[in-house]
Amino acid sequence: MKNKYLSIYREISYVSSITKVNKKKIRILLSAVLANFTVLLDILIILIFSSFFSELEYDNIFIIYFLENTYLLPFLVLMRFGSIYLEKMNIYDLQLKISENLKSHLLNEIYKKGNISIADSNFYISSLTNHVSYFYSALSTSISSIFQLISYLVFLLYTDINTIFVFFTAALLLAYPTYYLLRKGRQSMDLSYKYAQKLSQDTERVVENLFLIKILKTKNFEFENFVKNLKNFTKEQLNNYKYGTI
Repeated sequence: MKNKYLSIYREISYVSSITKVNKKKIRILLSAVLANFTVLLDILIILIFSSFFSELEYDNIFIIYFLENTYLLPFLVLMRFGSIYLEKMNIYDLQLKISENLKSHLLNEIYKKGNISIADSNFYISSLTNHVSYFYSALSTSISSIFQLISYLVFLLYTDINTIFVFFTAALLLAYPTYYLLRKGRQSMDLSYKYAQKLSQDTERVVENLFLIKILKTKNFEFENFVKNLKNFTKEQLNNYKYGTI
């Protein structure tokens, strides 16, 4: 198990080094900070709205200030959307830059080796780079979510500790279903990755052998094989989206 995680770490480090995008860690951390800032604004907005309907009392000077100056609510809402916008743009820009540099790197590697098929070349430069660059987006989202969870927990510990036990119980009940769905999602992602590679190979085989396929009249076989892989690819893509959404 230790060697497995060490191997994964080495592979991630290698991929990270060839992306040649500076300040990746800082930008991922920036997204986490912006996500937590959004949490803070969410809490303040909720407290201000709840103050219109209830007479809750707080001894925190920071909270009291905003409750006494409710005219700041529109500015808090605008700041919240601004924070979300900056977070999304920051991580998406990072994802695109990583994908851009990986495409250049892979094209250079294909040029050096000179024995990689057109199908594999197209697959590596298009699909593979998108998968790898998406990893950084998912990593940033995961880190941001962990920080957000901690922020909400701290707030609940300060305001209503009983709610923590309710969420903890719910988390225990959802632990295995979540693990199951994540595992199924990874399986679907892996299968869709393989079918995407097959589709690229099928396309190359048909394009390069058009004349031969017409002579041998194997169009139906080739097209049926392509459609079969295409349907499998669509199915696994849908399954991955389904498990992720649930």
